[in-house]
Formats: sequence, C-alpha cells, structure tokens
Amino acid sequence: MNVIKKILIIIFKIIGGFWLFCAMITPLIIKKDIISTMIIFIIFSIIAFFIVRLIKTINFKTNKFDKEKDKKENINNKIETVKNKDKCKFCGAIINNDAVFCGECGKKLTDNIDIDKNTKIKEQNKEESVEFKNKQENNKVEKEKFYVYTDDISYDILDYKFINNYVVLDTETTGLNSVLDKITEFAIVAVKDYKTIYKFNTLINPKINIPNIVEKKTGITNEMVKEKKTIDNYLPKLKDILENNIIVGHNIRFDIEFIGQALRDNYILDKDIKVKYIDTLSLSRRLIDDVSDYKLETLKDYMNVNIESHRALSDCLVTNKLYLFLLKKLIKEKQEELEVEKLKKIEQENRYNNLNDEEKSFINYFMDEAKKINKKDNISTEIMKDYSIKFYFENLYLGKVRLRGKNLKMILVNDGKSFELNNLTYDEICKHSKIWIKQIEKQN
Repeated sequence: MNVIKKILIIIFKIIGGFWLFCAMITPLIIKKDIISTMIIFIIFSIIAFFIVRLIKTINFKTNKFDKEKDKKENINNKIETVKNKDKCKFCGAIINNDAVFCGECGKKLTDNIDIDKNTKIKEQNKEESVEFKNKQENNKVEKEKFYVYTDDISYDILDYKFINNYVVLDTETTGLNSVLDKITEFAIVAVKDYKTIYKFNTLINPKINIPNIVEKKTGITNEMVKEKKTIDNYLPKLKDILENNIIVGHNIRFDIEFIGQALRDNYILDKDIKVKYIDTLSLSRRLIDDVSDYKLETLKDYMNVNIESHRALSDCLVTNKLYLFLLKKLIKEKQEELEVEKLKKIEQENRYNNLNDEEKSFINYFMDEAKKINKKDNISTEIMKDYSIKFYFENLYLGKVRLRGKNLKMILVNDGKSFELNNLTYDEICKHSKIWIKQIEKQN
C-alpha cells in the first residue's frame, strides 16, 4: 500500500510541476492583452496550488499511518518483552533478565537462573543424544543391507536331472532398470510332480508413473494400479518363495533382480539368500532350432499355445508349458540316444561272435596286461566292419589291430602321431601292444 502511495505522490509532483511551469511561461507564449494573460496565469497557478496541497495531504496521512504502525509494533514488542521475562521461582513475580534479587520477595535469583539454564542444557543434550542414536541406527541399517544371489541350474536338466517340484514366477514392471523402475504386477504358479497346485496373481501400485509405451505393451494402466497395495505388502511371501523353492521362468534373472531390489529397499532381508533357478530362455536356445527368436510370445506360437501375452499370470502359464515341452523333448532325445546305444551294443556283440580265435585271443591278452596295472575296467574296444579292432583307454584312442587275412597289421597312436606296421606275426603284435600299456601308465 505504501508503495502505491509513493508512486501517486511522484505522479502528482510531476503534474504540479508541469502546471506551475505552464503558469510561468504563459505570458511569454500568449501574446494577447495583459488582462487575458493574467487570467490564464491565475488559473494555472490555482491548479498547481491544489495539486501541491493534495501532495501534502497524502504525505501527512502516509506519515501518520506509518507512525501509528510503528507505535503498535513498539507496544507489541513491549508486551512480548514482558512475556519473555523470567519469573521468580519463589513468588512468581516478573523479574528483569539482569536482576540478581527479586523485587517482591527479595530472595536471590541466581539459583533460579542456574536451574533454568541447566534444564535447557539437559534437554538440548537429550535431543542431540537421540538424534545421534538415530543416525547410528540408520548407518547400521545401511551397512547391513543384504543381497539376493542366483544359482543357475538350467544345464542340470540337460544332464537329465529333471526337476518336478518348482515355482514358476513372472513380473511386469514400469521399465527395464531394477533400481529406477518398479514392479506393477507379479504372479506365481506352484507345481508339484509336474501338476499345478497353486496360482496367485496381483497388480501392484509402483508409486511411480507407468509410461505410455509400457501401458500399451502390458495393458496395465496407472488407473488400474492406483488403488492397489504396494510391493512391501507381499515381500515376506516372495522372500520365502525365493529362498525355499527352485524358480522357473523365462529370462528369470530379470524378475529375480527386481524382487531382490525391492527386498533390499524395504530391508526385508536379514541375511544373504541364494536363489536356484531354471531359465527356459537358455534351455530353448539349446533345444529349439527352427524359430526366428526366443521371445516367449514366439515360442508360444511355436508350441501352438493360445494364451495372451505380457501379463504376469498368463506368462507363468506359458512358461510352465514351455518347461514341460522342453523336458519332453529331452526325454525323446534320451530315448533315441538309448536306442542307438542299444543297437550299437547288439551290433558289437554280433561282431565279437564272428571274430576268429586269434582276434579273440589278442583282446583277452591285452585285457590281462591292462589288469596288471589295474586299468582293465578303463579299456574299451570297438569292432569295425572289416573286423579290425580299435582300442581305447577311457577317451584316449590307442590304435587298432587287424588279425585277419594274409597281412596282419597294427596302427599305433602316440602323442597324436600315427604309425602303421605291416606284415606282422601275432607275437609281434602282442609285443608292440606294450607301447599302449606305457601310454596308459603315462596318463597317471
């Protein structure tokens, strides 16, 4: 308000000065008779006079208002000063800050002041102590953040160590960064002996905005999650699932990282935990060849599964079907492998029965030599179509002999080099076979 008044005063001063100036120069500009000139001069002077009076009136009222305001402030300050004054602890009378004795009861006030000061110091020290303890506790919690580690057992499946009890897990998130982005939905499907025994699915309020591109992909909107519970309500349950089950998922480390980050952010972990998981993505890359990519949606079409994609529960169901599909594929491969091995074994038995006496005798002779160095169980033979006999020590190829026909021969393999000996006698072949025994001894 004062600023507006000051601006008005400046404007009126300028106008008053203008009119006074006009009154002064009128006789010089207007060249008429003296009476007309005087009349115009008087009119301009009167206008300038009233403007000056108006300026003085505004100044007076403004100064009066300021003085009244200052007066009120002084009164308030005095009242506050009185309020803030100390009271005598003996009679309750108001005392000055620098007083040593009470003006009413005459008693010494030093003890009163010391008590007040000591009380304030104690209260201040107490507050500082609480604040320090809180900082210590926060630092302790920060240091005691635990972690979720992972153990990939996917390739145990390739060794036919099939897992029949597991939990399929999937999450939907606001993005790809487990630190900055948050979970918007998760689902679990518990399986026992390859049969589904439990399903759970829920939307989660991430407390951050879901980008439009993610809304379009998953169908999960900000409106859908705004009234839902936050992830901390489900973390104890998720911790128990991760800690006590084998987790199956498609690119499952992504989901475990998000849940692990949520567990750490909410201080749910009381120790480090290790999560055993089977990743259907890595298994698919190993066992399926004829697909353009290994996205869950692509593999779903490959298996002719008609379930929607990009929602947690539906992705869990598809992942479980994919896992069972891969197991069946492995079992089929194993059966084919066993069938081949079975046929090969029958073939070797038939060929052995067709060997002549010298051929069977040499096999028995070499086995006896290997037995002397306790390596008989590590020796294997393979009888070829022409009835030449190959010898192996574990996976090491030693060479072969041919004890049929006019030309008895032997091939020795030593340090990766092959030597062929022709026109040998049976005894010479037995003698040269000691080279194989020395090679076997070197392997120890």
